Amino acid sequence: MVPAYCKSDDADLARWTVLRYLIVGAIVAYRVCLKMDRNDHASSLPKRFIKAGCDFANSEGIGLLIYFFASAVMDNIFIFFHSSGEYGSYCGYVKMVALYSMAMVTFLPTCFFAYRFQSKLYDHGSAGSKVLFVIATVLISMIFFEVRLLMVYKLGYANWIKKLLLSQSLTNYKVAIAIMVPPVVDALQSGLLILSSQVYPDDFKEI
Repeated sequence: MVPAYCKSDDADLARWTVLRYLIVGAIVAYRVCLKMDRNDHASSLPKRFIKAGCDFANSEGIGLLIYFFASAVMDNIFIFFHSSGEYGSYCGYVKMVALYSMAMVTFLPTCFFAYRFQSKLYDHGSAGSKVLFVIATVLISMIFFEVRLLMVYKLGYANWIKKLLLSQSLTNYKVAIAIMVPPVVDALQSGLLILSSQVYPDDFKEI
């Protein structure tokens, strides 16, 4: 059960959750704008943006979109809706900082998989290999989310974050820190996932 003293801070935190989606949305919109055909004067701006968005989602953005969809669902369930057992013994701001900071480590296998296999399985693959890539990316994200939960809750990382946030120097800023950590992590992850889809291993540059 979530401690009663968490409710006010967690309510403030929940109101700012949208910030992470705005950051990811801004990054995606910027990448989509870069893909827009500047010479296509026959199409309206919205049509060119939609076309470029589809191109982005089907190329460099595929790994990012899969990872963030799976990650966002699992993160929000465990931060705001999972209140039983050990998971529920921490305030939302502790879980937010602990889970997202640890995500910088546990998302690396997904990043490496995109770097190593997106060119072969998705960009230059058959319909079957594209489905395989999507399923594998989701499974890897889910597996390492469980690894993240193990590291955060079973190995004491959440408890260390709690002590840090409640220390005399940070306690007045704990909610602000919890608000800012997810967008920063999301921005770093977005950049790395996009880069992973663009920089292929030498084996796959020539197919």
